[in-house]
Amino acid sequence: MATARSADLAGFAPTLLSADELDRSRQFRVAADRDRFFAAHGLKRRLLGLLLDAPGAQLRFERQWAGKPQLVGRELHFNLSHSGDWVVLAISRSAPVGVDIEQGDSALPEGMLSLALHPDDRLAPEPDSLVDRFYTAWSLKEAVSKGVGIGLALPFTQLRLEPSAPTQYRCRHGDELWHAEHRKLEGGAHLAVACLAAWKRLRLLRIEHGI
Repeated sequence: MATARSADLAGFAPTLLSADELDRSRQFRVAADRDRFFAAHGLKRRLLGLLLDAPGAQLRFERQWAGKPQLVGRELHFNLSHSGDWVVLAISRSAPVGVDIEQGDSALPEGMLSLALHPDDRLAPEPDSLVDRFYTAWSLKEAVSKGVGIGLALPFTQLRLEPSAPTQYRCRHGDELWHAEHRKLEGGAHLAVACLAAWKRLRLLRIEHGI
């Protein structure tokens, strides 16, 4: 899994992106939002290209029935997320993966906690505040839902978090058992990754000056 600040990926040229990705970038009216899009998808193409020993600009993607992107003709699972000035890419060679990063506010909008929690959720360690409790649960469940391929269409109140170790969780969706982990980054951003297969070691790569 790789994390980066958008500013550190400013050197990624839009020429890495496909025609479809460039079309999608034109929906952003604010230059900062468009730059974050370029950074996220440039990181995706550069890192996947390095792992596959292929030019990143030549990688082809398609969307599953619910919209989750996947590589065409390659046995490599990935998922992408960005929030604020953070970009994160999760990669797994063994099973579907989902990732979420939330650079949240210091105040929690009324009613949001009830949208994130299952009555039997357990978090370990227990967050110090309701805001951290919300973003911990939300990021973990969004990582699971993105791994499933449904995203925000999956009600988070149907997902129950069960600790398996400090910062690590099991979460069931139907007959599937997802394995998830939560980290808190500098500046307070909440990062979570979920995989359908249990990993022996989660490697976190911080990219600070491009790749």
